[in-house]
Amino acid sequence: MSTQLILILGYLSSTFLLGLALGWLIWQFGRSKELESMAADTQYWKQRLEQSRFERNIDLDRVTALETERDNLKRRLKSAASGN
Repeated sequence: MSTQLILILGYLSSTFLLGLALGWLIWQFGRSKELESMAADTQYWKQRLEQSRFERNIDLDRVTALETERDNLKRRLKSAASGN
């Protein structure tokens, strides 16, 4: 009877350790996929940031051009008004 009890305890212990090892492996693989996903998300948001900066610079250039044009038109208007 004690031999059977030792065998049962041995099987239960080995099953527990095998389950623990498999659970740890599954957890590690899930974590590595999560890290890959985070890296892809980070890359996406970096690209979006660069695109936004590029668009902002274009808008700033347009604003500068419009301000220059406004100043030129004001000067022309003043010179036309003072010429009359």
